[in-house]
Amino acid sequence: MEAIIKIIEAYNKEEAYNKEKAYNKEKAYNKVEAYNKANSRPQTRICIDAIRNPYEAYYFKDKYSSFYLISINTEEDARKKRLGQLDEEELQSLDETEFDLASRSDYGIFFHQNIPECLSISDIHLYNPNVNDGRFLFLTEQIIKYIALMLHPGLVTPTHIERCMQTASVASLNSGCLSRQVGAVITGPDFSIKAVGWNEVPAGQVSCNLRCVSDYKKNKDPESYSCFELEDSKFQEALFALEEKASHCGLLDGMTYSYCFKDIYNELKGGIKNQVFTRALHAEENAFLQLSKNGGQGIKGGKLFSTASPCELCSKKAYQLGIQEIYYIDPYPGISTRHILSFGKYGNPKVQLFYGAIGNAYVKLYTPRIPIKDELKLRTGIDCKKVVKELDKNFENPLGIKDYRNIKLTGRFTFRSRTEIAERTTATIQALRDGIESITHSAYWTGSTFDGFRLIAPDNDHYKLENLPSRKSLYSAILKFPQPMKKDGQESWEIEAVAKDTRRIMIPYYAQAITLRTDCLTLEVIAPKGMLTNVQKVVFADTKMSKDLVVSRDEIVPETVDKNDLFTFSVPQPNLMYTYSIEWKFSEPPIS
Repeated sequence: MEAIIKIIEAYNKEEAYNKEKAYNKEKAYNKVEAYNKANSRPQTRICIDAIRNPYEAYYFKDKYSSFYLISINTEEDARKKRLGQLDEEELQSLDETEFDLASRSDYGIFFHQNIPECLSISDIHLYNPNVNDGRFLFLTEQIIKYIALMLHPGLVTPTHIERCMQTASVASLNSGCLSRQVGAVITGPDFSIKAVGWNEVPAGQVSCNLRCVSDYKKNKDPESYSCFELEDSKFQEALFALEEKASHCGLLDGMTYSYCFKDIYNELKGGIKNQVFTRALHAEENAFLQLSKNGGQGIKGGKLFSTASPCELCSKKAYQLGIQEIYYIDPYPGISTRHILSFGKYGNPKVQLFYGAIGNAYVKLYTPRIPIKDELKLRTGIDCKKVVKELDKNFENPLGIKDYRNIKLTGRFTFRSRTEIAERTTATIQALRDGIESITHSAYWTGSTFDGFRLIAPDNDHYKLENLPSRKSLYSAILKFPQPMKKDGQESWEIEAVAKDTRRIMIPYYAQAITLRTDCLTLEVIAPKGMLTNVQKVVFADTKMSKDLVVSRDEIVPETVDKNDLFTFSVPQPNLMYTYSIEWKFSEPPIS
């Protein structure tokens, strides 16, 4: 970065910024780019501290596709408060310099400051509210968001506020006004758009940008010019004078010289400034009338989005219609907020500066360069569809056991006493291929001790059961068959484990996760009468028994078997990847 700064400083000394060389900044940045290429440096991102002339901004916008003009704004009261070290005279002098209304004529528009126009054409509007802690966290969040979108467009979608203001901004381009183009959108309380408007003459009249003094003089078309314009002698004289100057200047280069009726009429009236004489409806007014013209619904409690804050006349209409929030970009030089919108006992609309991306930046920042799904696949090499297909295969046999199915699976959990428990599993399987030589049997136990599995049936030396090393609470054994099974062949066995819970730390449930196709599942819990209470059968929609994925929970009525309580949960065709469980609470005091 130091090298870049030195290049810029050296270049600025060599060719200082002036009217004749208005774009030396751009030349300096090109030198930085050339320097990076020559020295194999990474890409440089440059932040310009301030741009105060709109045509300088237009130049960068046309020159660099990745250029974004960012404005940071706040309410006028907050702005003045932050400039509290300046007195009233100094504030007025500052405003005259930055707003520089007098210099907009002649060539001064290309180099004098014009802050309002820079705000108007900004790509990203940041809002910096007045805060007391000095940390400006809201501003920081916005900066982080838009830098992230510049580096990776399409990471997030636009906000409702951005979407509505973008619609208003696009609508403003329909305006044929010669002074400023304004767009407006009216929404319901939920940001659903109800009407769109822009500042334009009434339907059926010709827009100002399509009329010119040359046509006026030649044919005086009654469809293009009003009776007043055609018949008033002073107005005719003014138009003829304009046409003569325009036709002899030789600088139009094919353009027509359009005129603003309001400007001419106000000057004829002694240089007054009166918006009443404008030919156009205001954008907000036009949007309001669209609702009435087209039979729209009420907008009480809704929102108004305007690229310029509403004037006094439109503010009164918004207040009367029950608009609750007004969002704007350009501040209107009037007293509408202090005199109209903030006055009254109830229903005062909230006036809010717009913050967000707009115009071309809205499209560039929120349009992914490549669909997110495709980018993730390219970055990670993970194909979502293939992963799901593999899961589909594993749903049948998620543990990689693709060779058999359970015809019958029964588990019995027997309390011999409160601290000694026996668990016995009976199974019958069917081979789905030839050559199955063994099968693994596993169980989880959270009590005090687990002494391993033993084979109960079949009771012969040809079947071998080998206990495997345990892993935490998981205990496993491998059952080897006398000879490899053939496809569609069946094997049955019964395995038992005796465990203890002397510390009484076991989890009070007996569960079986279904990880391969099973025709019938039966769970049984046997305990001395009265030992268990609140016994329920519970179905979970995953193998981890997630509490937020409970499918059903029902109480079990016990049977009496040899002075014991027998609780049974039988399920034909249990769902794959579901877990079936019998849960209980121990009675107090526990029965031994």
